[in-house]
Amino acid sequence: MQTLYGNQLSSELKKLCENSKKRIWICCPFIGSEKFILQLIGHKFIDEKIDLRLITDIDELSKINYSFISNFLENSKLKSLPGVHAKIYIIDNNCLITSANLTETAFTKRHEIGVFLYDNEANETIEIFENWWRKSETINEIKLDDIPIKKHNNDEKFGFNLPRIWNKPSTISQNRYWLKPIGVTENPITEKNTFEEQFFDLHFAVYPSSIKENDIFIAYGIGAKRILGVYKGMSKVLKIDENEKNKEDWKKRWPYYVKSENLTPEFGRIWMQKNLYANKLVVDFLKINANKNITHVGGKTLGALNFKKDKILLSNEFAEFIISKITNEM
Repeated sequence: MQTLYGNQLSSELKKLCENSKKRIWICCPFIGSEKFILQLIGHKFIDEKIDLRLITDIDELSKINYSFISNFLENSKLKSLPGVHAKIYIIDNNCLITSANLTETAFTKRHEIGVFLYDNEANETIEIFENWWRKSETINEIKLDDIPIKKHNNDEKFGFNLPRIWNKPSTISQNRYWLKPIGVTENPITEKNTFEEQFFDLHFAVYPSSIKENDIFIAYGIGAKRILGVYKGMSKVLKIDENEKNKEDWKKRWPYYVKSENLTPEFGRIWMQKNLYANKLVVDFLKINANKNITHVGGKTLGALNFKKDKILLSNEFAEFIISKITNEM
């Protein structure tokens, strides 16, 4: 058992969710925006392998959380329990019992506290959730037009003017960060291209033995010379089937690939409006971090791009600098 509050509360919850293997069950009356929830609990709620359940009070639904709620609707895993006030987060065999709603206000503006129960400690709480799940009403359909027009649910509304006292959780956890060029000289990325797809295959010409599952890729547009978004590797390195190669010529050139998840679909839709040029980001970073490096091996430039490298391992500091710029633009 572990009692945490403040930044540690969100950090531990995020770590558990990112490493979940079989289930994420949430009981919470107030739900915040999808954007914040992605930062807090990651993207596992769209993983088909995860048993996803949400108990809430449907009368507290608002347009701001409809996008997140709709993911549960699609999987028929949304139930309403009138009068529910408990905040319970069950991740695999672990559990958080807390005062914090699943909202940005709760995790960044309020003095919340939570008790984490691990493995066998969580059994009783899991049984209680299952009991509530059986007695709750299944919600199969919600029409967006029928939801009252309100910018915030009650928790966000009442906390709107509170000062921020805790940090937002990092968009991604501490992993290795790669700069991954997208496109080629003869077929460059232009402002007509968008990168909002939920899943994306990242291709390589030579088998990338150094790539590991869960690595983070910051996409760089060949031709556009700008950052396109951030992806998280979801698979080991795969190889295109020989029969597939014969269908499309480009697959012969880049036969290896990693399935990835788009962590920044909102930015990927508007990247061309933000002008996050890679070389300018290097200059801006070194202005305030003169003693730090751009690449993992100690380089101060992205010169490897000129030699058509299909990936560059970045320093954690520079990668996080880029990601913070992206986050601020979303």
